[in-house]
Amino acid sequence: MENLNQINDDVQLIEYGDDTAKLSAKVTNVQIFDDTSYLEYIPEVWKSFINEDGSIGSGELQYIKYGDGINTLTDIVKSEYKHLKLVYVTTEYTNKGDESIYNTLYYATLLNLKHYGDKWYINQLYYDKSQNNDLEYDETIFKGLCVGFGGSQYYTPNFGGMMPNTIDELRPGEVFEVNYAWLIPENEIDDMYLNFGEVAYEFNENDLNMGYVYLNIEK
Repeated sequence: MENLNQINDDVQLIEYGDDTAKLSAKVTNVQIFDDTSYLEYIPEVWKSFINEDGSIGSGELQYIKYGDGINTLTDIVKSEYKHLKLVYVTTEYTNKGDESIYNTLYYATLLNLKHYGDKWYINQLYYDKSQNNDLEYDETIFKGLCVGFGGSQYYTPNFGGMMPNTIDELRPGEVFEVNYAWLIPENEIDDMYLNFGEVAYEFNENDLNMGYVYLNIEK
């Protein structure tokens, strides 16, 4: 992958058009937690995965086989429980231009990229499909669709209202800190890549040009 960034590398945001040609972002820190005590709030869609003491439980991973809607029905082939961890990512957005930037949305997605040989795959399932056309399942998803990789369910600041993730004004040279969090299966934390774009389930030309950020966790 040509444009692959590391923690503390500046990423030039090019997805949003000319106004953000001077806007950069970077990951400054990644932390892994077993509970939610570090969070300012708990997203409603996470609450079924959080124990009464604030510790993080497990999520049900379902293996789905799609039917054709006529002769066969969509079915859950099997399911298993995966212990979850809280992945907490701190980022900074910086206006490197000479004029203020207004009404900038901030968001991030987390990808589970796999690298085999000279090829990259959006997740393990895509690699498995490339090796075996007769898999018994078509997709793996967590029950509830609110944990695992994809868009962030948690971010701060969260301003509420219709546009809770908007920077009203970013002055020249100003730095704006945003924290994101995901609930991720413990066995997948070595293969996490942050995307400052919205796409998490396929490779996107704009995102590839910006470059994903490898969240290398020191152990």
